Amino acid sequence: MKAFGVTFEQALYDVSYANVLLYLRTLPDYGYESKNRKDKKGRGEVINADDPANRDKIEKLLFG
Repeated sequence: MKAFGVTFEQALYDVSYANVLLYLRTLPDYGYESKNRKDKKGRGEVINADDPANRDKIEKLLFG
């Protein structure tokens, strides 16, 4: 298994935790820029799966 260009064993035993954190800081972020953003084109609907009122929506997404 390759994880960010090195094998799993290399990541566990050869790479320091500080270097892993530095590497992860270089990865792009795909989150929302702002919660108040009006233009959410292409973002889709956000559904709170913890809310029992959304149970039917979640089942429809998972099971068709």
